[in-house]
Parts: sequence; C-alpha cells; structure tokens
Amino acid sequence: MKSFALAFIVLFIAALSLGAKAQDGIPPVSLGIPADKFDFTGTWNYSTSNHNVSGRCPNGKPMSGTMQITHSGAAVGLMISSGATCNPGSMCIFDGAIDSGGQVTVSNTDTVDEEGGEATNAMRLFFLSEELGAGLAASGYVHPDGFECQWSHYIQIWR
Repeated sequence: MKSFALAFIVLFIAALSLGAKAQDGIPPVSLGIPADKFDFTGTWNYSTSNHNVSGRCPNGKPMSGTMQITHSGAAVGLMISSGATCNPGSMCIFDGAIDSGGQVTVSNTDTVDEEGGEATNAMRLFFLSEELGAGLAASGYVHPDGFECQWSHYIQIWR
C-alpha cells in the first residue's frame, strides 16, 4: 500500500509542477484533506526520496525517521525528531502555517558555520488522508563570498 501511495504522490507532485497548460481557465482541484479539516498534530514517520542538488555541494541522501507537528491558532510547528543530522540543531525546527490551499508550509533560517554561511529550509506538506501525506522540501546555503547551493527532495509522511 505504501509503494502505491508513494507512486501516486510522485505522479501528483509531477502533475502539480506541469500546471494546467491546455485548460488554464479551469481552477485546480485539491486532492486529499485540507490540514485545517482534521487534527494533523502529533508524531509522524517520514522518508525522503528523489534528492537533487544544484551547485558544488554534495547531494542529499534518503532519510527516514520521525517528526513532531504542532498547531496552535494560525501557527504550525514541525520538529525533526530523528533520522536527520541538524547542525546547528535549529535547522530541525520549522515554523509556519496552513496556506490558503490547505497545505502546511514551514521553514527555518540560521547561520550554520563559523564563516557566516546561512542556510534556509522550507517544506510544503499535503495530506491524502488523516494517516498519510507527502510533500516537497527545499534547502539553500549561501556563503558570504557568494558561493551557494540548493537542494530539494520529496517527503512522504505516515502514522
């Protein structure tokens, strides 16, 4: 079941990236459950795939572990609990909100080295059910001298 769901998610994300070329006048229909329609807080398992990099940095590797999601008022928090190395630790702590499409969008930014290099991470999650979701994650690093890299990957979540 998980492999079918992952295949569906990859196809769904690919379709989102193509846009509505031939029928621009028809509004897109959101699949799944908007995050504001159920309690998505708590512990989620995650795994990542399809890692890509641009720039002269090493590519990311698939990860799996757990994350915690909190929701209070308009604010959403996400913390990677296991499966990823976050240096500094603040890079595992995300803040955000539910966007107008019902998806959870979170991000973080911090100085990550002694040379003043800054990293930013962002993640957008959507839910196919109250037990399964997916999304896209992107990261970037900029050194004060102008050197930079960008990474991206898919993420699948379940509980």
